[in-house]
Amino acid sequence: MINGILREELNSFKTAYSEVLNDSDSHIQKILDYIKDENGKLIRPTLFFLCQGLVKNPDINTVSIAVLLELLHTASLVHDDIIDNSEVRRGRNTAKEIWSNQSAVLLGDFLFSKVLKIGLSSRFPEVMQTTAKIVYDMAREELRQSLRTDFYVPSEHDYFLNIQKKTGGLFEASCYLGGIVSYADPEQLDMLSEIGRNFGMAYQIIDDIMDYTGNEKIAGKNLKRDIFNGVLTLPFIYTYYGLDNKTKKHFKKSVQERSEQGIYDIYDYIVNNGGIDYAKQKAGKCFSDSITLIEKFDNSIYRKEFVQFVRNGLTRFK
Repeated sequence: MINGILREELNSFKTAYSEVLNDSDSHIQKILDYIKDENGKLIRPTLFFLCQGLVKNPDINTVSIAVLLELLHTASLVHDDIIDNSEVRRGRNTAKEIWSNQSAVLLGDFLFSKVLKIGLSSRFPEVMQTTAKIVYDMAREELRQSLRTDFYVPSEHDYFLNIQKKTGGLFEASCYLGGIVSYADPEQLDMLSEIGRNFGMAYQIIDDIMDYTGNEKIAGKNLKRDIFNGVLTLPFIYTYYGLDNKTKKHFKKSVQERSEQGIYDIYDYIVNNGGIDYAKQKAGKCFSDSITLIEKFDNSIYRKEFVQFVRNGLTRFK
């Protein structure tokens, strides 16, 4: 139904997104065509237009901001695949596998430059201000994590702060900017931001769960890689802090030594000892909080479809 009420807006987005990914150099165009061919879910543009619908009506003339949001997301994925040494994303080889790490880094930078051009041309100053904050927060969190050489299991509080900045921030921005272009009042903007933040954190938790229990063909990417890469997410965090000291030492040794069998045993232990169930509960709470806020807006087809859109997010782990 989302594609029904937002058909015009999302079709306009797809056209504008494709046009942005054009270049006169044939070599550059080849790698941009790779980006064009990605089968993304368009979650951020959808959130952007749905939030406009909550306040007033979606405005097709703001499509460039939706393009900016999706480009920012795509650029971050290109860089993430390099950091995580991912070979597959969305069911096909990543850019760094097809070309090289160097080319993939430069591709991500090139996409970021397009984000800046779009942001600077917007008549809404909040677009550039928000974009700058997102890039800063994401880059700072990635840098902070990369500089850690010791074995460190973050607290649950720190985990949520991290995903709020790295993932939730872009979802939050999508909803906030949807309100900005609809001239939402300050109270509405606060609610829209919180809707996006909660939705984004839930979405990341589910993504983290999928690393443990997902199907690679369905997920379209390599799974059971987070712990190998030193990325300790909510299922691990919850389980680890409930262990006795002896088992904690075993976990630590396996992670530090990158012991293949040891790490696979950790995955199994977490799945069988409540880590996944706990993470699902937390994701469900974030989704529920988003719905509570959406329902504070005036009743409309957009509110109805937005609630269903959030509920559909829960089906990713059911």
